[in-house]
Amino acid sequence: MGREVITTKDLELADAQVKAAGAIAGAPARRKPDTYADRLAKYVPAEVVSVYLFVDGTLRPIGAWIPLQAMLWGMFFLLIALTPFYLLRVQKVKKWKQWVISEASFVVWVFSIGGPFANLAFYKNHDVGHALGSVAVALATFVFPIWGVEK
Repeated sequence: MGREVITTKDLELADAQVKAAGAIAGAPARRKPDTYADRLAKYVPAEVVSVYLFVDGTLRPIGAWIPLQAMLWGMFFLLIALTPFYLLRVQKVKKWKQWVISEASFVVWVFSIGGPFANLAFYKNHDVGHALGSVAVALATFVFPIWGVEK
């Protein structure tokens, strides 16, 4: 299964291209559009989140000797910037809306684990940040596949 979300519109376009090409052998077996669960899995850039988790986990133990917050913020913004390139070049995702949703998913996941946000005053205040992070993940998990790439 590729990473790009497959919609009904995509399948109709593929069928029209096969018909226009005059394929004699007939079109390949018709795929179904992605389900809600498929879209949810494709929107979360798990590899990018994994890179962030690795860097975060590697830097925190040595945080007393390095500018930890600056490095975490830098890695966070670098991965936001690199996510569309990763999706395009490695995963072959061409839909810009999917790139935006994947970047938003990355931001939500980093926010939910704390990341560079963990030292912000509102995040540290009586576990408000962890509560907001949990709510953000729940809402994103529910909304992104619904709002995402059109059917």
